[in-house]
Amino acid sequence: MAVALTASVVMSQGMITYAEDAGSNEATSTIMALTAGEDASEHKSKVTIDEGTTGIPTGIQAISNRGYTSEVTVDGDVKVSNGAGGDVNGIQATAVGKNSEDETDRSTTNVTVGGKLSVTAHDESETANGITAIGSEGGNTNVTVGGELSVTAHDKSKTANGITASGSAGGSTTVNTGDVTVNSEKSATGVKGDAEYNSSTVEINTGDITVGGYRAVGVEATGSASEENDKSSVTINTGDITVTGSNDACGVSSSFEGADIMVDGDVTAISGSGGKAHAIENLGGKITVTGDVSASGGTSDEGIVISSKGIASVIVKGDVTSDENGIYVLGNGENADVYVSVKNLTASGTESTALQVEKKNEESKIDVTVEETLKGEKHNIVIIGPDGNVTDENLDITVWKIDTTATDGVTAETVTTKEVEGPDGPVIEKEYKDISEEAAAVINYIIKVDEVKTKGASLTAADTAKEGEKVFLEVTVPSGYVIDSFYTGEGGTEVDVVKDESGKYYLVVPRGGGVFVGVTLKGDNVNNTDDNDPANNGQSNTPASNESTSDDSSSDNNAKTTTGSGTGDVSNYSPVIPYLKTMTVNGQELEMNIYVTNLNNSLTQAFSDMLTAYAPYGMLDYYGNPVAVPENSVVKDSFSFTAEGVEGFVTAYIEFKNYKEGDIIMCTYTDPVGNMITVAVTPLMVDGTGLILLLPANCNLALAGSMT
Repeated sequence: MAVALTASVVMSQGMITYAEDAGSNEATSTIMALTAGEDASEHKSKVTIDEGTTGIPTGIQAISNRGYTSEVTVDGDVKVSNGAGGDVNGIQATAVGKNSEDETDRSTTNVTVGGKLSVTAHDESETANGITAIGSEGGNTNVTVGGELSVTAHDKSKTANGITASGSAGGSTTVNTGDVTVNSEKSATGVKGDAEYNSSTVEINTGDITVGGYRAVGVEATGSASEENDKSSVTINTGDITVTGSNDACGVSSSFEGADIMVDGDVTAISGSGGKAHAIENLGGKITVTGDVSASGGTSDEGIVISSKGIASVIVKGDVTSDENGIYVLGNGENADVYVSVKNLTASGTESTALQVEKKNEESKIDVTVEETLKGEKHNIVIIGPDGNVTDENLDITVWKIDTTATDGVTAETVTTKEVEGPDGPVIEKEYKDISEEAAAVINYIIKVDEVKTKGASLTAADTAKEGEKVFLEVTVPSGYVIDSFYTGEGGTEVDVVKDESGKYYLVVPRGGGVFVGVTLKGDNVNNTDDNDPANNGQSNTPASNESTSDDSSSDNNAKTTTGSGTGDVSNYSPVIPYLKTMTVNGQELEMNIYVTNLNNSLTQAFSDMLTAYAPYGMLDYYGNPVAVPENSVVKDSFSFTAEGVEGFVTAYIEFKNYKEGDIIMCTYTDPVGNMITVAVTPLMVDGTGLILLLPANCNLALAGSMT
């Protein structure tokens, strides 16, 4: 039963407003606002047309023309349902033309629904439409539904459409809704935007879109431009798109270069057995997906299909997966300019191809990037050039790794077709040819480097390189360290890093790529200089200055120095006076002044505070290895250590009066760029209370441990 707004037809200047009689099943609309010489408006709390209604029920119809404004506001829900036959419409909003005396005064239609909009068609209805919005000849139409939009076509109804928005001849249309759900036993479309000529614009913003039908489409953008500088556009922003077709399913489709579709989430297309699922189809325009893209269920599934004579791009920030083929790209004309970028690309069907690229002529441009791994179960990359020849003209394929485990090491192929006679008539036969060697000219492999954990260190390399090319590695090694080894990161292909005659490190890109290289550093126990340590790569051993305040410069403290070396051999160590020692520095034994002085109370307290802070989590040593803080630790002794006239690190043998097994040595120093560093110094060797330590030439030390 419909809401009884009024039982009469009220005529007023420029506005016809009428509603169905509460006792009648015949209805054409519940709210109608028409401009005819002045502005028109309607405001209601809710709109309901019950299932028993026949005819062509429409929840809201608003039309403006000649520069006037038509407005309809419904605070709550709009619910429209028919009995049988004909169309059923939720909202129809149209704005046509401008003021004949002032063309800047555009006809405007505004429809606002605060709640939900639901439309249901029964029996043999033709079409169930949620929102139909049109801006034409300069007219401006705006429709907003604050809640969900649901459209359902039951029984033998033919079509269900969620949103159909169009702009033509300079008109503009904007539609905003929450989530959109459309279901039909036949054709179903979630959102369609169309812009035709003279810089017409369409903008649609929704939440998640869910569509189900025999043939189902999530989002579709179409349009045309009258001339080169025509700025007609279709902009669509959505959340997740999930499309299920009992026969065919398409997540997102665009055939208009002026289209810009943004999906903030995933695109999922699922088709029935015998059908096809295309997650994305692009014949022109820009499609961006922030999540993953998948196509599955049918016998001809494609993650992304692009066939363009002009500009077309698809950017997927997540993964693309398909039960059959991953990405098919066709550059179909001299002006074709196609760009595709995805994260991982996987085609899992037994006869599947991960990426197929076809160029009808040399002038068409195709650029495909797979940021991580490309994997086809049967074929990885298939390239078809003009006249069936292999081409490298205006073709760029960039990928980190091609997984060839299922393709016997083959990265790329080309394919030719011919018609042969089959048992039931002519069939098309495909013949594949390995072109891995030729394709090396167009495949750029991404070079990945792992972050170096050591502070002040870095590893850099070229962003991309082709198969067989040398990639030089630039390693920045801070003072006190040398290169230990290179390693392969997780999932990477094992490659050898070679050092050439000039001391530079390089690797050679293997077929299939997958280069992911890292470097580990270790402490330089002999503190090599730039002249005798090529691993420093030109990095100087800048001294780390350390300013400490001493209460007592005498030798009356709880540590004393003796002779030391960087060899780890303590057999020749013998005590000497506290301030003079022989030490191995930069490969030479030098006699120098060593100062060990007690720290003042404030610096000792600072060590104590740091100890308390580190106790629950532990500390790190020079190399980033964890060092546990003993339970109930206190600062036993603290003092400064200075090796006069020395830059970088030195090895020293120091006796600690209060040292016992399990204690830790805390060290603070200033690195070459002025950062204050705090580490736990792991002894190179322990001999009772004597420790061999690798220390900055200027640092503060604290002995910490339990007093029990």
